[in-house]
Amino acid sequence: MADPDTWNAASSGGSRATAGIAFQARVFVYWAAHATAGLVPTLGLDPLARIESVGSEVGYAVDDLGIALSNGGFVFIQAKAGLSRLDGASQHFGKALDQVIEAYVNGIPTADGFRPLREDDDRLVIATDESGSASFQLSSIFARLRGHPRDYPLEQVAVNQQGRRALTVLRESLAARWRGATGTEMHETELRALLRVLQITQLDFSDPAGVDLRRCHGLLAPAEDRQNGRQAFDALFKIGVELGARRGWFSAEYLKAHVRKASTMRGVFDLPTRPEPFLERSEADPHMESPRHLIISGGPGAGKTALGIELAYRWADHFPDGQVLINLGGYGPGRPLTLEETVGSLLERMKAPADDDDPDEISRYHRLIESRKLLIVLDNAGDSVVESLLPRRGGSVVIITGRSNFGGLVTQANIAFLRLGTLPSKQAEDLLRAYVDSDRIAHEAEAFERILRACGGLPLAMAMVGGRVREAPDLPLSSLAEQLDDRTTVLDVFELGEFSASLAEVFSWSVDELPEDLRDAFLLYGGAPGPTLGVEGARVLLQRPRAERLLRQLARRQLLTEGADGFTMHDLVREYALQVGTADAGTVAFIDEANLRLLRHYAGRAPELERARSWTPTDIARYLAAYEYGLERGFLHEAVAIADALIERLWHSGRSQKCLDILDQLLVPLEGTEKQPYFKRLRAVTLRRLGRYREGAEAIERVLRDLDPARELERARCGHVLAVILSTSGNDEQAIGYYRSAVDIFASNGVRGEKADALNGLGWSEAALGRLQDGLEHCIAAARIHAELEEDTSHAADLDSIACINRELGNNGRALEYFERSLELYRLIGHNVNTSRTLMRMAETLSSVGDLVRAEEARREADEIARMMGDDS
Repeated sequence: MADPDTWNAASSGGSRATAGIAFQARVFVYWAAHATAGLVPTLGLDPLARIESVGSEVGYAVDDLGIALSNGGFVFIQAKAGLSRLDGASQHFGKALDQVIEAYVNGIPTADGFRPLREDDDRLVIATDESGSASFQLSSIFARLRGHPRDYPLEQVAVNQQGRRALTVLRESLAARWRGATGTEMHETELRALLRVLQITQLDFSDPAGVDLRRCHGLLAPAEDRQNGRQAFDALFKIGVELGARRGWFSAEYLKAHVRKASTMRGVFDLPTRPEPFLERSEADPHMESPRHLIISGGPGAGKTALGIELAYRWADHFPDGQVLINLGGYGPGRPLTLEETVGSLLERMKAPADDDDPDEISRYHRLIESRKLLIVLDNAGDSVVESLLPRRGGSVVIITGRSNFGGLVTQANIAFLRLGTLPSKQAEDLLRAYVDSDRIAHEAEAFERILRACGGLPLAMAMVGGRVREAPDLPLSSLAEQLDDRTTVLDVFELGEFSASLAEVFSWSVDELPEDLRDAFLLYGGAPGPTLGVEGARVLLQRPRAERLLRQLARRQLLTEGADGFTMHDLVREYALQVGTADAGTVAFIDEANLRLLRHYAGRAPELERARSWTPTDIARYLAAYEYGLERGFLHEAVAIADALIERLWHSGRSQKCLDILDQLLVPLEGTEKQPYFKRLRAVTLRRLGRYREGAEAIERVLRDLDPARELERARCGHVLAVILSTSGNDEQAIGYYRSAVDIFASNGVRGEKADALNGLGWSEAALGRLQDGLEHCIAAARIHAELEEDTSHAADLDSIACINRELGNNGRALEYFERSLELYRLIGHNVNTSRTLMRMAETLSSVGDLVRAEEARREADEIARMMGDDS
């Protein structure tokens, strides 16, 4: 069997068969290396799919190479050396297209016949070694095309003139070959479908490292020392030549065995098994390919060690003298390693020779790493020893992982810093799916989603719940989901019966070492209502003027995350804090006392916050949590004050159903109090906002029947609500009477803002009945009052009414001016519901004057706001 250099020499001598087999062998090596390393074959395929086997003579015209994937997908590969012309006049290229078309038409051969190609799982690949050809343009075009909207012009995937020419030539060549193969014209849908599975790829084999074999070898021989990958390349190349000669198939396991057999020992290898499954993390992308000193920081369970090991494998080619990982024990059972213990262990692992002339091991360690190219992973590090372990010069590199922020090191320019948080939702789902059988997910999709949400994007949590699923294959996912929904059992799910396989135990390693003031702050924060605390809330809760300093120290220990809205604690860390906080009565009383302080603080601020122009989503979440805590603990006065401030903000954000839930909760304990009619009135408004007009009208009419006739002002407010419900449901004639009565009573009682509210409603109903000029005058009068009082919500409603009436009068230009002014205010106060509604009204007006571009922009913005709010607005 000839070696690669012999085959290269032969292929340059002009033998077409020899050249074809030589290039085919190299193409085989490229994907065989991916198979042995457990890598995805790229090509825009599923990142979780792996190569199961590589072979040839697959039973159809595309017979150069084939790849079978673990998810049932298939890749057909035409290996075409010297394919310099990608045009219809090239017989070589034309033949490749004929074979691609035949494979597309016939589909994938299976035991039962053939199946159609699947866009997401299959590829038809033409692989060439020719550089500088149109393959460069077409390769990027195919990649963009797979994410290209199907109804957009195909030419838009080409970003320059050269790309458009290459695409045109390809379309013409495919159309001609299609006619020859099928006797029919190629439809646009057939062309697009074919292009989505087609790939033309230029492969560079000028260096064996181009096929990634050095990294591949490191994966396959964890018990051996590394070498530069040449023997592994030779082994796979010989298998590739054999495949070309006898048309064979080779499993990934077979290929791995031959790479191991070809390997020779060199250097030091002392890494754990490569993490599996491992998903790429977007925040790590800038660090994946360029070795340098790197700190990987993150909270417990964030995946720091897994990323450190993965990087060590990926960077291994750059460090021929070896790769070593040592656990410094910064967090966990027992004490951390001292500097002397760490250095002694590293010297032993790196097989450093003794030096009688220099018994100082630290000095010997630095001479060793500074004279060689070593990669050292200092895993689970505290702050104390890592700085002394960094090389001062030379080509060695250190990766540090730990829960600390390593404040003394992050300022050094030669050290990169990466903080790992939780996984984004799509990556989290992919990781959990790697642990759970797809059939179980398909049968219990809703339970799977609940489990995914409960894990909160924490990699360790998903690994542990994945372990539970695997060790109990007959346990329904719904049972796990129910345990995760129950606060008393949630942490039990993340418990695999071993000391280090317990999420609570892993969290404890960070908490147990906290000094008393930080431990108190951790327990108080974990037991406080709400997802975050602002600086003022933290001071009230912790009773410290510089409470944020304590919270920032917890953030440095990765127990909190600091953001623009304050400090947040992961839900599972919070569950652990609650578990610890309820362990004894004294701690429970300590937390309850602090929470009552916080609740009273929120209740005291409620009137002020109610008058604020806008609330952030974080404000709403904080006050909702405080309300629920107060109601649950029986602090009705505080809960009512907070709810009063919340209701309108929930209306604005499209959460009217939540408002109804709150009001229904409060009406029972408020029975017989002065506040009850007020909250019943708010409930009727909420029913109207939910489109339940009849219920809303009946509810407010009951309030009016029960209300003391002497309470004139409250009766006028209820009448006003009834008028709005009647008007909204199309009964404007009846609404006008209630509006006029409300205007008179509000005027006589000197409540100008409410008088203006009723005037605007009166104007709207007058306009709805065709009395446009009268309606316009009422709305303008309302707008003047609200502007003077700086009541932004009502003023914006007035402007919207004025705009609508002007549109009915044919004054479209004036209408658009008022719509813009209304939108400005609605956006300022965060009134999403009315912003969306006014945008749609403005879009209709723009369409009527022929400004279709702005009309479409307004509709898109309105749709996006509506989508963000959901369906209960």
